Amino acid sequence: MKDYKVGDHVTVKLSGGGLVDAEIKAIVETTEGKRLQVSFGEETARIHVWQVVEKLRKAAAFPFADAL
Repeated sequence: MKDYKVGDHVTVKLSGGGLVDAEIKAIVETTEGKRLQVSFGEETARIHVWQVVEKLRKAAAFPFADAL
């Protein structure tokens, strides 16, 4: 299983079949396994890890590193 972190950008397949680029906002451990809270546009969703199609880029270790 891939190692996801808050802030990672991923492509997600939604239950309706659509693909969206989303940002991981939280990682939730449930009795059913790991779930990801993602946001895309003005929407948020809690998804299964298997719904991630592609990891686009990693979260920055230091969010303001580009400004230095």
